[in-house]
Amino acid sequence: MVFSSIEFLLYFLPIFILIYMAVPQKLKNAVLMLGSMVFYAYGDLRWLGLLAVSTAANYMLARVINRRSGLIAALAVNIGILILFKYYQGGTLLPLGISFYTFQMASYLIDVYRGEIEAEEKFIDFAVYVMMFPKLVMGPITSYQDIRRQLRRRRCDAECLQDGLKLFILGLCGKVLLADRLALLWQEVQVTGFESISTPLAWIAAVAYSLQLYFDFVGYSVMAQGLGRMVGFKLPENFRQPYMASSVREFYRRWHMSLGNWFCKYVYIPLGGSRRGEGRTICNLLAVWLLTSLWHGTTANFLIWGMGICLLIILERQVGQLWNRITGGRDMEQRDDRDGGRVSPRARGRRARFQRQSEARSSMWSEEGFEDLDAEEEDIRGREQTRRKDGSNAQGSAKTKVPMICHLYLLAVIPVTWMCFAITDLDQLCVYLSRMFGLGSGVAVHVGDWQQALTNYGLLLGAGMVAGTPLVHWAYQKLEKRWVGMFLLAASFWFCIHRILLQGENPFLYLNF
Repeated sequence: MVFSSIEFLLYFLPIFILIYMAVPQKLKNAVLMLGSMVFYAYGDLRWLGLLAVSTAANYMLARVINRRSGLIAALAVNIGILILFKYYQGGTLLPLGISFYTFQMASYLIDVYRGEIEAEEKFIDFAVYVMMFPKLVMGPITSYQDIRRQLRRRRCDAECLQDGLKLFILGLCGKVLLADRLALLWQEVQVTGFESISTPLAWIAAVAYSLQLYFDFVGYSVMAQGLGRMVGFKLPENFRQPYMASSVREFYRRWHMSLGNWFCKYVYIPLGGSRRGEGRTICNLLAVWLLTSLWHGTTANFLIWGMGICLLIILERQVGQLWNRITGGRDMEQRDDRDGGRVSPRARGRRARFQRQSEARSSMWSEEGFEDLDAEEEDIRGREQTRRKDGSNAQGSAKTKVPMICHLYLLAVIPVTWMCFAITDLDQLCVYLSRMFGLGSGVAVHVGDWQQALTNYGLLLGAGMVAGTPLVHWAYQKLEKRWVGMFLLAASFWFCIHRILLQGENPFLYLNF
C-alpha cells in the first residue's frame, strides 16, 4: 500500500484516523503500532515477521549494550541482514523499507552506547519509533532523540489533523500531478530507444527524470510530514529546494537531508571529518560516498553515480578554498590598509568567523549543523553590508554574478549525474551519454523529436521548474489558512483522486531502495 493509492486514501487512512482520534491518549501508541503493522502487511506481508523480530531484537540489545564488542556485534547483525538482502539475487527480494528502518535502529544502538540517550523501557514506544507508518518505508530517517518526547506526550487534536491534512495534500499533488506525469516523457524515451533520440531530447528527458525523481521523493516526504502531524508527530524536513543550490555539495545538503545527516554523524565525523588535513578529508568523503552508492544499489551505475558526485565535491572544495584565499585574503588586506595596518579585536573576530565559514563550506556536510551555519553566514553578511559604505555597489554587483554562474553549472551537471543513477545497464548508459553530448551518430534519429516533446510536456516541465523554487512554499504559507487556499487544496485532492483512478497508482521510485 502506498500513500498515493485509492486503498490508502479512501479506506485505510480515514478508518485509522477515526480509531486513533477516538481512543484515549494512553492507547494511541498501541493503535499506531497496530495500524502500522497492518499498513506494512498490506504492502508486503512476507516480511512483516522480519520487521517485528528486528524491532524486538534491537529493543533487547539496546538494554544490554555496555561494551564496544556488544555494539559491533549488534550492528553487524543489522547491517549484515541489510547486505544479505541487498546482494541476494540482485536485491529482487528486498523487504519493504529495510534500508530505512535498519539505519534508524543502527542509530538508536549507537546513541545508546554513546550515552546520548537511555534505552527505551517501553517496547510499544520503541516499536512506534521504528514502525510508524508515515516514515516506515521511505523515511525520513529520524533519530530516537528527535522524537522520544513526542512518543510519550504529544498534542493530537483537530488543529493538528487539519494542518497535517493540508501538508499531505500538498505532497500528494507533487507525486500525482507532477512526478507521475513527468514519468511519461521518460517512459516514451525508453520505449523509443536511447540510440534513436536527438541530443536536445536527451537533455529534455534528463531534466524530466530529474524533476520526476525530485517530486516523487519530496512528495512522499511532505506526505509523511503531514501524516506525522495528523497523529501528533513533527517529522524532520527531508528536502530544502535542492535545485536552488549553487553547488553539488550544497545540493546534497538540501537533498534527502536525513540520510545525509546519518552519514555525517555516524560515518564522516567518526572518521575525522575535515579536521585532520585535506588528504584525510578526501578519503573520508570517498568512504561516505562509496557507502552511499552501496546503500542505493549494487549495480555498477550507482558506483559511477556516487563516485562522480564525490569527484565533483572534491573539485568544488579545491576551487572554493582557492577562491576564499584569493577573495578573502584580498578583502582582509584592504581592510587592514584602511585601518593603517592596525587590526582591531573586532577585525580579528571577523577574520576568525570568515575562516570558520570557509572551512565549513569546504566540507561536504557542516559538522556544526546546517541551520546554525546558515544563520551565522546571514548574520555576518548583514553586518558586513551595514559597515560597508564606500564601494559597496561595486562589490555587491561582483558578488551577485558568481551565484548565478554556479547555479547554471549545477543545473547542467545534476541531470547528467541522474542519468548515471537511473540507467542500470552500462552499455545503455554510454549510449545515452553519447546522445546527450552528440558523440557519434544515432540510429534513425528524428531531428524534430524534441519539439514534439516540448509540445506535449512543455507546460508540465515549466510547472515542475517553478514548483522547485520557494514560490510554492511562499504561496502555501500565504493561502493555507484562507478559504481560497482551503478550497484549492480540497479541489486538488479530488483531482488527484480522479487522476489516480484514470491512470492507476504508480509506486514511489525510492521503494526499490
